[in-house]
Amino acid sequence: MLIAVAALPLAIGGCSSASSAGSAAATRTAGTPVESAEFAVVALDSEEVPSPNRDVLQAIKGMLPSAADWGPRFAGGDTEDVDDVQTVRYDASCRAVGLAMPKDTPASLTRNLWAHYDKDAPGYGPFAMVSVGVYANEAAARASAGFVADALRRCPVQYYDDEVQYERIEAIALPAGTDAGFVEVAAERGDYNYTGESSGVARYAAVTARQGKVVVSVYVSSGSEETWSEPDTSRIDEALKAQLVDGFTLMAARLPQAGI
Repeated sequence: MLIAVAALPLAIGGCSSASSAGSAAATRTAGTPVESAEFAVVALDSEEVPSPNRDVLQAIKGMLPSAADWGPRFAGGDTEDVDDVQTVRYDASCRAVGLAMPKDTPASLTRNLWAHYDKDAPGYGPFAMVSVGVYANEAAARASAGFVADALRRCPVQYYDDEVQYERIEAIALPAGTDAGFVEVAAERGDYNYTGESSGVARYAAVTARQGKVVVSVYVSSGSEETWSEPDTSRIDEALKAQLVDGFTLMAARLPQAGI
């Protein structure tokens, strides 16, 4: 899992199990490179990253779902756009390493969406993230998607930082046809465990996929109060998966018109 709710980089990944039928369907990554000299190691959330192309940023903004697209609860919450040209990979110890994207990367944009939530209540509320990275060439895009698939193969638990880790991760299969036209598709679900202020555990679902020079990611998570009150997470998982598919389908439909 390459995402932290508190500080969101671009891509997504993360499961060590490849035993289920869903795992094979959810990760089509044969031959995907997971290292690229063009990605420079930087501190997480570093400002030492390439500057984005403003025209490409505007094109990406036109295809990203709005808060209203996620439903009335998100429409009443907060939204933040982050245009840092940065992603992460996970090292041999399954700890996140910040990466500046290649210097010729046109743009990357992440939209974070927080559902309306009573700030006096314990824990934290539902969250969604959508992101698009536009690379200068397919090799760089393939490497970026490969970081996700690599984590999916290796890391049963992923440590983003001292306050965030992802646990109980498993690959999931998307409904047939959802990812048509995409390659290097990785979809998963698991626990998002936040130990900082307003700590708690939430369920999440995520997908990353590549089409040409473009890498698309979608992430959704429940509120922590839902997992406290509902130890059997099957209903939560199904609802999150449906929301994930809706968000990804919308992004996929808008991509051809974005001109990127």
